[in-house]
Amino acid sequence: MAHERRHIGLGLALGTVLACADEGRLFVDLDLLPEDVRLVALLPLDEGGALRSGTGLLDREFVPLEQTLELDGATRALLVGYREEFVRPLPDPERLAASPVRPSGGNDLDLPAPAWSRLGVIEDGELRSLNEVDPGRISADWVECPDGIGDGGFVMPSCLNCVSTLKQDGCRLEADLEPCSLEGLELTLGPEGAISSLRTRDPRLGTCTLHDSASALASIECDFPERAGGCSLTLLPRARPDSFEILKLADVAPSGTPYAGARHASGYLFGGAVVGPELVLATSGFSPQPWACGLEFMATESRIMYVDRDTFAVSRTATAAPCLRLPLSDLSGDGGFLATYLEGEVLRFGRFDASARSSASVPLGSFLTWSVSEAVVLSSDRAVIVLHDISEGQRSRIVFVHTGRDGLSIERDHESTAVLITGVSRISDRAVAILADASDNLRIVEPEGERAQYFFGGTCGTTNLVSAGFWMSQDERFAVGAFRENGMLLRVEPALDRCEFVRAPIHPETHDPVAIAQMGNELIVSFWARQSPRAVALGRLDLQGGHMLPAFTMVGPGVLNRLVVDGDVVYGTITDRAELVRLHPQR
Repeated sequence: MAHERRHIGLGLALGTVLACADEGRLFVDLDLLPEDVRLVALLPLDEGGALRSGTGLLDREFVPLEQTLELDGATRALLVGYREEFVRPLPDPERLAASPVRPSGGNDLDLPAPAWSRLGVIEDGELRSLNEVDPGRISADWVECPDGIGDGGFVMPSCLNCVSTLKQDGCRLEADLEPCSLEGLELTLGPEGAISSLRTRDPRLGTCTLHDSASALASIECDFPERAGGCSLTLLPRARPDSFEILKLADVAPSGTPYAGARHASGYLFGGAVVGPELVLATSGFSPQPWACGLEFMATESRIMYVDRDTFAVSRTATAAPCLRLPLSDLSGDGGFLATYLEGEVLRFGRFDASARSSASVPLGSFLTWSVSEAVVLSSDRAVIVLHDISEGQRSRIVFVHTGRDGLSIERDHESTAVLITGVSRISDRAVAILADASDNLRIVEPEGERAQYFFGGTCGTTNLVSAGFWMSQDERFAVGAFRENGMLLRVEPALDRCEFVRAPIHPETHDPVAIAQMGNELIVSFWARQSPRAVALGRLDLQGGHMLPAFTMVGPGVLNRLVVDGDVVYGTITDRAELVRLHPQR
């Protein structure tokens, strides 16, 4: 029996035990396999218990064939089964069947672990007494690395202001980290596109560990002794376009109005808010400098446009008070909106009904001294207004306004804040995080006063943040701010004095982040091209992974500096072109 040569005939009719007295044939009852196991292979064991080369992967439904297999006296065999889509791309069934499954050699690419594997005893022409077993490393000649997994991808270091690209050669990935003043990385791909091994060429990185990532190719954690806190290297595939569906409503300003070409200027479209089934847009025939309301507004009414959220058509228009800015959703349930506006020489914050008529208001100060820079709704009965002193320069006010159905009133006016507030983020129903650009302080403010203060910019070694791009998590654990240069975001954990650089995988040297808004577990970020054509790009930051996803959308020319999130939809106003866009992220 030691040299007996027998053949295998795999019975592919389900539900039937195929037995035969012919000792030259071996039959396997495939009805023993789970229903979701589609592909199966048999590997005999030698006298020492080691696996030998076996059959190819046979399709139990569509390849009714008999394969020749040299058993050479084997008394045991391993049966492995895979689901239909265990790896992509799969070759055609004929090549699968003709390519023997075998033990992996040292340089082989492994097949993924099978969905089902059993070791059985060969008795009387049948495989019997099946027991669950780990098959170990197995492979086949057709197993290859998929093309295009890493080629053109990015390496994003969290600790350095740089970005590097990936190159793929077969199953090998290389990252030249010269832009980061480091030696490169070498990585190995597996058949499913997962990175299976890592080699660093720069001893300064220290000990590095490879981790799986749900939203990236991989994450590499290095202890990097030169930098406290170590360094995380995120590996992203090549950025893909069209991650958003775009619907654009153009020309939402009065006809013949002048063009406001200044970057970040409010232009003649002053933001929008979701109000029931409509969007409320504030427009004007004048395009003043950013923030200030100019004298011409004292006698010029604003125009309110109502846009149907489903059809995206302008359903009606109305006139409203001069210098109406930053409309907000009124969560009190009256069906209108909140906004700042001008009455004579006084800036006011008011409630407007469905016809844009003011029903209540509170004064905020003289328009000759104060300008409105931000307004945020905290709850159904509280909003926050941020004012800048245009006469003194580096001075701001934070005004908490009660917005309940019983009327509007000033809850607390934090006057004469000796900093220029450049970013505001809602934390809770009663607290906001503010970013002071002059001193780079991150502060938590409530109606009663300041509760906490962190040194945001110093942690990152920079003091050059953009006002429109700032967000903080509700648990106050970390914040994200937009850096004015080099296309970066800064992710800061203030309590731990930890800062990470987050780079965009699209034109990082030519685009600046401008606006940030949260949608579920992601931040939606708009980018603005510094050079002509000055186009808008839109991307997404994975909050859990802490990096930009490799997907982007070119929205078009202009500056998309205000984002409004409503469920799974993002609305944006391209203020210098008076355009409204609706964006659906593509999952």
